[in-house]
Amino acid sequence: WPTELFNVNATGQSATVFREKNRRVTSVRLFAGPDVYLGAVEPPGSIASPIAPGKIRMLHSSDLRTWTETPVDYRAVASGVLIAGPDPAHLWAATDNGMVLRLESK
Repeated sequence: WPTELFNVNATGQSATVFREKNRRVTSVRLFAGPDVYLGAVEPPGSIASPIAPGKIRMLHSSDLRTWTETPVDYRAVASGVLIAGPDPAHLWAATDNGMVLRLESK
């Protein structure tokens, strides 16, 4: 798996909350609720190389079980993406090649 995310509770028990073979997560933003946003790259081929740029994918979950993909401009390609913002209604994503995206909540 190029990325595997875990939820660790107060007793130290952990459970996998996200893993996909065609997504390499480069940014995580966690809010109360829990609202979680992931910034990921979908590699162009079958190898999840951190060097090769791929399509940017943004994912959201409110329960750490079900992940919903947020539409992203088709031109957004990069090797990495960083999510920032004070709350889920005001999120931005910046790619390593200079593209800045404003994420709109529905």
